[in-house]
Amino acid sequence: MRQTLSSIETEHARVFVDPVHGAVVQSFQIKSNNRWVDILWPHRSTDANDPTASACFVMVPWCNRLSAGGVMGQKGLHPMSANWHTTPYPVHGIGWLQPWKVSQIDGSMLDLRLSYRGADPYVFDAHLRISLRSQSLEMDLRVVNTGRATLPYGLGVHPFFPRTSTTTLRLEAHRWNGFDEMGLPQKRGPVPEGLSFAEPCLLEQTAFSAFYENPDRIEIGGQPGIDLIVVERTGCRHAQLWAPKGEPFFCVEPVSHAVDDFSFSSTAAQHFLVPGQGTTAKIVISAHTEP
Repeated sequence: MRQTLSSIETEHARVFVDPVHGAVVQSFQIKSNNRWVDILWPHRSTDANDPTASACFVMVPWCNRLSAGGVMGQKGLHPMSANWHTTPYPVHGIGWLQPWKVSQIDGSMLDLRLSYRGADPYVFDAHLRISLRSQSLEMDLRVVNTGRATLPYGLGVHPFFPRTSTTTLRLEAHRWNGFDEMGLPQKRGPVPEGLSFAEPCLLEQTAFSAFYENPDRIEIGGQPGIDLIVVERTGCRHAQLWAPKGEPFFCVEPVSHAVDDFSFSSTAAQHFLVPGQGTTAKIVISAHTEP
C-alpha cells in the first residue's frame, strides 16, 4: 500500500483509505475462515490520481453527469467545466478529485474533512466518517453549503464489487431509466420485463447501465467465501447500476438524486440548499459469511 494511505482495522474487518487523492477507499476486507476476503474490488492502478481505479469513492456535491455543462441554481445556470477525460460533461461532483484531511483516527473510525473554496459556483464543507462495525463498512457523509448561492446539493458513493460467473444481484424497484451512448438518461418509466432484479439474478459479462428509483433492498450474492453482501442506505434512496463489459467488477451506486437532475430547474429545485444549510447520507456495506 502507498504511504499516503490511512487504515483502520478490527478483529473482523479492515479498510485502507487514501485521503490525499479524493478520500477514496482502496480496499475493504473482512476475515472469513482466517483469511482476508475482498468485499470491494481493490485498487487496480499505479496512478494515484485515478479515483475510478479505487474500491470506492464519494460523490459530493452532486452525482454523475450534468448535461447542461453546469448546475441550475436559484438564479439560473451556473456553468462548469468538464472535470474528467472520459466525458465532455462535469461528472461525479468535486470531492473525488480533491485532497481531504484526516481530522481524527481512533481505532475503528476515521474522520476526513474537505473545505472547498474553488472557482466553481460550489463552496462547501464536507465531512466523511468511515467506521467498521463487525463485518460492515459504514460511511457517513455530510455537506454544508458555505457559499452565497442557493444551489442543488447531492450525495452518493461509487463502490466497485467483485464480479464472477456466480455473482448475483437483487435490486427491487418499480421505476427506472436507461442511458444513451453519452451516459445521459432516457425517459423514466416502469422497469421493463427482463431488466428487473426483484429476485436474485446472475450478472452476465455484457455491458449494463441503468438507474433504479428507490429500490427496497440491495443484495449481492454468489461471491466466493461470502454468503451475502447487503447495501443499506439513508439519504441515498436511489441506485445507479453499472456493469462494464468483460470487467471483473460492477458498481451499485447509492445516490440521493437521479442522473442529470441538477441540469433542469424543476428537478434541481428539489435539492436546493440555502447558504448555511446541509444534508447527510449514510451507506452501510455489510458482509455475511458462510458458516
